[in-house]
Amino acid sequence: MKLAEFQRAFFDLIRQPLTAAGGQRSHTLLGQAVRMIAEGLVTPGPRLTPFERLELYSQGYWFRLLDVLREDFAGLRALLGRHPFEQLAAAYLADCPPDSFDLRRVGARLEGWLANHLHYAARREGAALDMVRLEAAEIETRDAIESPSLSAAELGELAADPSLELQPHLRLLDLAYPVDALLAETRRRTAERTPAARPTAAAEGGAKRRARHRVRRAVIPQPENVCLAVHRYEQSIYHKRLAPEAFVLLRALQQGCALSKAIETAVDNADDGKLGEISGRLQQWFAEWAALGWICRKPAEAVRAAA
Repeated sequence: MKLAEFQRAFFDLIRQPLTAAGGQRSHTLLGQAVRMIAEGLVTPGPRLTPFERLELYSQGYWFRLLDVLREDFAGLRALLGRHPFEQLAAAYLADCPPDSFDLRRVGARLEGWLANHLHYAARREGAALDMVRLEAAEIETRDAIESPSLSAAELGELAADPSLELQPHLRLLDLAYPVDALLAETRRRTAERTPAARPTAAAEGGAKRRARHRVRRAVIPQPENVCLAVHRYEQSIYHKRLAPEAFVLLRALQQGCALSKAIETAVDNADDGKLGEISGRLQQWFAEWAALGWICRKPAEAVRAAA
């Protein structure tokens, strides 16, 4: 068996969901006997059979996946509570086992899965979906590329109606709940419980176990429309609340509209009493966005500028 074939066969085995008791299943989801497959892939040890050795690998892999979900979706865990979150995570992984070796993609399908399994977020459905959207956006923002940005001075030198694009790492979220504030509060409390000094491995493991038991379900925030930008600045992830009109303008730019059309879209979606406010704040908005590095040239314009 070639190395790539072995890796794929082994990966297919260890990504089979564990039993309810946390052990290796006797058969794969396709009905194949795991013990027989293990004997063809894993050599026996001095004390363990191939199946038992495979079980150790599988447990280590699945417990790591659960840890990744706990870390990447700490806000959802705080919102639902420890036990409901653990049940949700186990069910999600059983339905959506990883399809790549990249652990950063473990929760990539969680939003769509949760939308079809809302009973795991009973009485907190809307806030839970918004929290998943926010935390998934943070993961995408962290991993996305960054394009050369335009400064405020360069923006002023562009044609009257330039075509602009936004940074690939910028995510725009129209939320029904202020989950950004809840996530910030969750992280603040976690930081307060974390010792400043670097603990030993044993102490760190014990602290993690105690922290899991200390998780208390957060109070559901009152519904509130929040227009949020999730972005990266100097390798850190930030949230920035936006005026609804600014949000509409940015989304239009993100969808490929020329600047004049994007402004027109923002004006069309604004209340009559805010039309003058939009005109007065356009320069301020673009200065802020340029300072944050959000605005780039369209690829064709970047080529012409470099020529």
